[in-house]
Amino acid sequence: MSEANAIFISYRRSDSNDVSGRIYDRLAAHFGKAVIFKDVHSIPYGVDFPTYIQQELGKCQVLLAVIGLTWLTVERDGQRRLEDPKDWVRIEIETALENSAIVVIPVLAGGALMPKAEELPDRLKSLSRLHSAQARPDPDFHQDMKRLVRHLKEILEPGTGHPPPAPEHLSASRRRFYERQRAQLEDALAAVESDLETAPRAVDRLRLEKEAERLLEKIDDLNNKLQG
Repeated sequence: MSEANAIFISYRRSDSNDVSGRIYDRLAAHFGKAVIFKDVHSIPYGVDFPTYIQQELGKCQVLLAVIGLTWLTVERDGQRRLEDPKDWVRIEIETALENSAIVVIPVLAGGALMPKAEELPDRLKSLSRLHSAQARPDPDFHQDMKRLVRHLKEILEPGTGHPPPAPEHLSASRRRFYERQRAQLEDALAAVESDLETAPRAVDRLRLEKEAERLLEKIDDLNNKLQG
């Protein structure tokens, strides 16, 4: 897998900020943070935002267009934001659609439906024809992410859907051991995220957020070991 940001997550904060964060966490847990671009996590302080976004789009292999319930209709100054040629969500997706080297995957979040071609600006109409992934609320989120990870592996590691060959210093048995550990940690993370969705008190949410961070750090450490 390339060292560049192989996966670019495009989303509208007012529409799907929370679920996009969960998608990022789950993909980072599996592929590693270094290969995933999401603006909050990936843009250094002080850089020119438009220029940096365009540069990162040029490096990616996959763009995930996260579409929530208000993605199509959200407005600014009485106009749909998608109608504005300077809208950054529109620019991100248009740029990816017009680059044959980038695979665009719509991710329908929270029960959203795929937009129809007639509801989209001309340069986005082809988005409506693409096969979409799902990011449904719990308890389905974990299974949806497993499916998405499998599909992304087929794109990023073509031909196998399995991790690349182990480095020489990592034995096959050690690799299997790390992979089992990672799977267990991913299941534990899914359970914590599910509890976080329904935690009634701020103190409970804080505890669960810390536990999620701890699990993500462990998963990231295992990814580093597996990638050599």
